[in-house]
Amino acid sequence: MPSAYIHLHKIHVDNTNKWQTLVQMSRDRANWDDRKLSLMLDLVAKQKQLCHWGEKGPTSIGWTNIYRSFNDSTKLGYSKKQIQNKFNELKRLYFNWRDGCKHTGLGRDPETGEVAVDPVWYAAVHGESYEPAGDKYKRPPFCEQLFSLFGHTPRDRGELYSAGGHGTDQTKS
Repeated sequence: MPSAYIHLHKIHVDNTNKWQTLVQMSRDRANWDDRKLSLMLDLVAKQKQLCHWGEKGPTSIGWTNIYRSFNDSTKLGYSKKQIQNKFNELKRLYFNWRDGCKHTGLGRDPETGEVAVDPVWYAAVHGESYEPAGDKYKRPPFCEQLFSLFGHTPRDRGELYSAGGHGTDQTKS
């Protein structure tokens, strides 16, 4: 770890002559594990259901609600910006993976869900090694939750039904 991100503290252990070194992460750096990521995505999905959702993600009201709920649940004190940055990173990973599956002409490995490519073809087309852009097309963590947030477009919502009153009258009198 770079020293800019950690702080070493020597503390005296009570009732002994020993000193103990504690490693404390900088408050500027958030540490994410699967439980925290899942909670954050659940809170984002809740804000989407409550219609606190804009063109690219949660609205400012949605972000405030996510921030407060996340910190109330975890007691970590992450800033709104730290939570937004992690969400935007997951969103970028999801769209890279999705676009790699759909728009590159590459296939998808049915076992891993990741983009699969013939190494010879990739080298011939891109003039590079056979690894397609490192982890760019790797299936993101929490893909199912991300799909529920971003996988649907207005066209995926089914048929539009109307009670009438739209268009011309097709009945003959």
